[in-house]
Amino acid sequence: MALRLPTFESGYIIQLSGTAYGGAPATCNGLGAGDAAQAYKAGADPAEPTNWRFFAINASGTIYEDSSSLYAAMPEVGEPASGHVYR
Repeated sequence: MALRLPTFESGYIIQLSGTAYGGAPATCNGLGAGDAAQAYKAGADPAEPTNWRFFAINASGTIYEDSSSLYAAMPEVGEPASGHVYR
């Protein structure tokens, strides 16, 4: 994975990752050749066990919600196997 940033924000644990693409050129922000990702996935899992709202998004740009974590199975592009579109 090119990037994984777990952090805590507003009662949620936020994670972001993208698979490195070997053909990617070096970037202007310091990533070396082959380190940048073409797509990504991000998830927000509640830090409190009484909160049942889990969220995830990917390069497709749609936010999904579920009553269990979406992050691990979230593809970098396309719909997840579970969850529904957040409205």
